Amino acid sequence: MFMKINLLPDSQKQALKQEKIKLKVWVALAYLGFSLVLFFCVLFSLNYMAKAKAKNFVGQTIEKNNPQNQEKFKTTKIQIEGLNTELAFSSQVLINKIYFSDFLERIEGITPAEIYFERILLKKGSREVSKSEGSEEKETQFFAQGELEGIAKTRENLYDFRTTLLNQGAWLETVYFLPISWKLPIKSEFSLSLLYFLPKK
Repeated sequence: MFMKINLLPDSQKQALKQEKIKLKVWVALAYLGFSLVLFFCVLFSLNYMAKAKAKNFVGQTIEKNNPQNQEKFKTTKIQIEGLNTELAFSSQVLINKIYFSDFLERIEGITPAEIYFERILLKKGSREVSKSEGSEEKETQFFAQGELEGIAKTRENLYDFRTTLLNQGAWLETVYFLPISWKLPIKSEFSLSLLYFLPKK
């Protein structure tokens, strides 16, 4: 039997690992770019449909005194209002879109050199929250649920990283490390989840 032994120095191993991470990041960015283009196409189509319905509506109002056309008028009006609602929601989602690159830039800024990521996954989400404390009025809050895996040089490095994450209350929430992350004193493999919120402008 033959055994494969990796004789590369740690610096080259780390460089190879970082190249793999960069490749995954570029693939994710390309996917997001494609999704954004597709989203704009859908938005343009909805806008075109709304304009077409509105033009048709103007033509129908000429004969609105005809009892038979009253029902058509009501139906068209409902359709236009529905399209307007869809367009308004789509615009709001676009304004509040959370980008993968924004998250990477922020997480990199607080990650110590002793922490290495091997997998980063973001899933979009939203929830209804009160506009202000004690208010019953609700607003939509957009966020991304993050799942991160990696390696820390020591358990102490990982603990310090956890403390840093917990102190980022403005844009991070519900930071949770799986218990197995604390098992090894050195080269600690960790897995954590968190909620990432759109940065305040």
